[in-house]
Amino acid sequence: MNQVFPMGFWGTQAIDDVPLSDVTDWAACGMTLTVAPHYSPDPERKKKLIALLDECHAHGIRLILSDSRTTWRGASTDPEGYRARVAEAVADFGDHPAVFGFHLGDEPMHQSFDDIRAAAKIQLELAPHLIPYLNHFPGWPGHMPLWGCESFEEWTHKVIPSLGVPLISFDNYTQMNPFGDGKGVDDYYTSLRVYSEAAAVMNVPFWSIVLSVGHFRYRCPNEDDIRWQLNTSVMHGAKGIIWFYYRMTRSHINYRNAPVNELGEKTETWTWLSRQLRLFHKTYGPLMMRLTHKGSWHLGRAYGGWKEWKKGVHPYAKNFESNHGLDGVFSRFTDDEGNEYVAILNNDQKESGMFHLLFDPSVKRLWRTCFGGVEHDVATDHWDANYRITDDGHIICGTWLAPGQMEIYRLEIEK
Repeated sequence: MNQVFPMGFWGTQAIDDVPLSDVTDWAACGMTLTVAPHYSPDPERKKKLIALLDECHAHGIRLILSDSRTTWRGASTDPEGYRARVAEAVADFGDHPAVFGFHLGDEPMHQSFDDIRAAAKIQLELAPHLIPYLNHFPGWPGHMPLWGCESFEEWTHKVIPSLGVPLISFDNYTQMNPFGDGKGVDDYYTSLRVYSEAAAVMNVPFWSIVLSVGHFRYRCPNEDDIRWQLNTSVMHGAKGIIWFYYRMTRSHINYRNAPVNELGEKTETWTWLSRQLRLFHKTYGPLMMRLTHKGSWHLGRAYGGWKEWKKGVHPYAKNFESNHGLDGVFSRFTDDEGNEYVAILNNDQKESGMFHLLFDPSVKRLWRTCFGGVEHDVATDHWDANYRITDDGHIICGTWLAPGQMEIYRLEIEK
């Protein structure tokens, strides 16, 4: 993986239906690594997919290829046939610089796990430079029978590692249930906790698939919702985001207001998504690829089994509070040089408010990550936020946060 934050969308189109001109819009929307259109081997389709890969490479976008030859089915019962099919796909596309990997499949149940193990092994043998991509069901207790598990611990510590896939991905959309549905938010945070734990066990990255189109009971996400989903995932350690989804190809039950609608028009969702993704890339994208997530704590309601913020959970941050009684998230990160970072987030989906941090006197300066990835000394550049030092040397830093807004600070610590 390179240092561009993976940002993409779930593929819903066939290669025949995607003009090359769409790639310009993908890039303008902030997409950097996305699921490719569905492809079945055919000489004309092969030309189209290679042209699409060339165009993506020119725009700095990589693709997870949805090639019918590489899905997991049959890999354990006919390994030689599967190996031959994957070898063909690798020969066709595996050396293209825009290819990230091949899509194994989506939301498997335990009956498919032997196929997945065999498929991942074969793909990694034939193309060790590519990532076999597999996406899982949300991390809900009710999914245990689908996984053949009796506990989350068995799922995260035994089953997922046994599949042999070097990247964990999951989807969850209940966070976009009607406003005030605490269970929907709780289920989302349970998924984040379960899959972040699995990623830590395996020492691999995890990706979060979140919602950009209203359907079923899920509301149409507004710009605050897009920011909230993106940043809550990143705050809890996600190293990639996939949006479900980008383009409506036809009217379908109550699906509505996708970024590109069934008339081929960009909607207000596209504008909101584009703005938030590009702002994220400009401000936090490269930094988040360098940071390692060390833990997250919830202020107010602790959702999904995440631990509650309380004094003593962090060696340098002595207090974290909301002036307006809003829920928040506090996360700890480090970089490869051992620098300490703290990130805070307004976990309310509708209201803005002021949040304050209190630091140990050993923290001498705070460096806030700003637009362009530039660090500013909070003491001299805090605009409408608050900053002061108490008589005994504690830094107090306060900032206004919109719903889902995240702020990241590097701590300059006295050695």
